[in-house]
Amino acid sequence: MCTVTWLVREGGYEVFMNRDELHSRGEALPPRVVAAGGVRRLAPVDSDAGGSWIATNDHGLTVCLLNHYPSPALPESRTRRGGAGFESRGTLVLDLAALATVDEADRLFEARDLATYRPFTVMLFPPHASPRLRRWGGASPLERVDSPLAPVSSSSFDSRAVVSARTAAYRRLVGDDPDPERLLEYHRSHLPERGPYSVCTHREDGGTKSLTRVAVDVASVTMRHLPGPPCDGAPAVVRSLGRADA
Repeated sequence: MCTVTWLVREGGYEVFMNRDELHSRGEALPPRVVAAGGVRRLAPVDSDAGGSWIATNDHGLTVCLLNHYPSPALPESRTRRGGAGFESRGTLVLDLAALATVDEADRLFEARDLATYRPFTVMLFPPHASPRLRRWGGASPLERVDSPLAPVSSSSFDSRAVVSARTAAYRRLVGDDPDPERLLEYHRSHLPERGPYSVCTHREDGGTKSLTRVAVDVASVTMRHLPGPPCDGAPAVVRSLGRADA
C-alpha cells in the first residue's frame, strides 16, 4: 500500500513515496546511514522486520518497494519450499541498495529465488537514465518495464479502483509537467475525498504513515523523511550523503 512519483532532471532526479501501512505495525525508525560492501546507503527502517521500503545510496541509485496484489491473489497460507515462511520484502530493498547500478540489481534478481517473497513491485532510479520497474507476481517470470509512467501505486483495498483514483488525481494535480511543489501537493492530497482512495490515505485499519522524498544530483543524495500522514505537516528528518563518484 504505497504511492511513488518522480521528477527526472539534468544531472539527477527526485522521488516521492507515501508509505501506507496498517495501524498494527510498529512505528518506523528515521533514516540512517549504513555501509555495506563499500556502498553507503540511506534508509528508514521498518521496526517490525528490519528492512525498508525506500533506500538510496552514494552511487545515486534509489530503490522503492510496493506490495503487489495480483489477481487472483496468492493465498496467504502459501509458504515457500521447505515449509518456511516468506522472507521480508523490505530486506530485498536493502540488498538492492548495496549495489551501484541497475544492471547489478537485475543480476541479483536473476540469482535470487523470488519464490521466497510475497509479490512485489520494485522501482529502481539510476542517476543518469529513466526509472525501471521490476514486478514479481508470485507465480510468473519477473516483469521488467523500462520508463514506467507515474504514478506507481498499490493498495490491498479495492486495488484497481484505488490505483485508478490516484492516477486521476495525478493527472489533475500534476499533469504532464511535474515539478516538486505539484508532486508534494499530490502526495498530501485527499482527492477524490479523504479516505482509502486518496493518495494521503486514511482507513480505519491503516493509512499513510510517512512521506519520503529523495533528491539526487551530481554531488550528493538527500533524503527527507516526514513521519505521519503528510497532510499533518510534520517536520522532516533530513539526511545526506556525498556521491561516491563526485
